[in-house]
Amino acid sequence: MSLESDVLAVLQVQCPRVYPSQAPLNTVRPFLTYDHLGGDALRYMDGTAADKRMAQLQVTVWAADKPTAITLMLAVEEAMCTAAAFSCAPVGALQSGYEYEGEIFRSFQEFTVLGAR
Repeated sequence: MSLESDVLAVLQVQCPRVYPSQAPLNTVRPFLTYDHLGGDALRYMDGTAADKRMAQLQVTVWAADKPTAITLMLAVEEAMCTAAAFSCAPVGALQSGYEYEGEIFRSFQEFTVLGAR
């Protein structure tokens, strides 16, 4: 398993429609996207890689209304922070917004995730 596959498995329990970075056009709402924002490269002094990765991820919930987006994002936070496959901590509280062009609400949150390489 990898950090990405472990995170994907946790997110899909909350919502079966999960996509890296961008969902296909006209995806049924709600759905989730996730993006890598960086993180810490874990390397030993001799240059070899550690057996773990520490990534900073942003998870975004896209929904037809704001209450649904917030409720699902709170469920995502709980699932990420209690996952058995990796260690996770939120970087901050969820944020919300609205995309006028797609007429869609979003809630998003950043997480630091320590998981399998």
